[in-house]
Formats: sequence, C-alpha cells, structure tokens
Amino acid sequence: MVEEHATASVRGLIEDDGATLLVKHEMPDGPVWGVPGGRARIGEDPRAAVAREVYEETRLEVSVGDPLEAFSYTWDGGNEGVVSVVFACERVDGTVDLSANADRGEPVTDYRWVEPGCAGWADLPVAPAVRELLET
Repeated sequence: MVEEHATASVRGLIEDDGATLLVKHEMPDGPVWGVPGGRARIGEDPRAAVAREVYEETRLEVSVGDPLEAFSYTWDGGNEGVVSVVFACERVDGTVDLSANADRGEPVTDYRWVEPGCAGWADLPVAPAVRELLET
C-alpha cells in the first residue's frame, strides 16, 4: 500500500497598524482568502521561507516572528493537501504589488487589509482555520 503524505507550507500572518493582510488565491476548487505563503524549499529555514514566499506573492518585506498555528487544507476532493504553519509577521517595507506573483498555478488575484471583528471580511471564503486564528 502506498501511503500519501501531505506537503508542508509556511504562511505569514502580517499585521500592520491594527490590520491583517488577506490575499485571494485562485485554487482549483475556487477562490479562497487566506494569508500569503507557500512551500518551503528542501533545507530552507522556515522563517526564511516565510519571508521569501511573502515577498514573492506581495512584494512586502516582513520580519518573521514565532509560529502561531498549524492547520491543513485539502482540495480536489481530498486528493491533494497541505499542512501549513502560520508565523506572526510585521511589515517592514514595501506596498502590496500582486503583479509579480511567481506562482501561476495558484495565483494571488486580490488582497485586503482587514481588521478582525470589523465588517468587510466576514463574508469572504476564508479557510476555517485562518478565520479562527483571525478571531482570537
């Protein structure tokens, strides 16, 4: 029997002036809003991977802090999956620019700075684990 293993990714919960950055990923099963990030390279330090992935998707430079949470996503009827570790991040420099997003298989097409608990984000299709993290 061949055992399936989930792929690991790293993500950054970026806070700036009381707001958190959400990005819209166009996934095979439809759009989902979440926090920027992606897969770490083999041997790459997880914090360095977060900084790289955030920069690739948004062009923001961030300082990466401690891990906040780990959760999993599945898609394609549960045939594909990833385990994500979310790190606390603060914006250091830059403004969001989605035009240079390198991952065309999972493009980031929109973004919003949201204040948890405020109107404007509660109706977005946000992954349940990310929603719970934002609400704590």
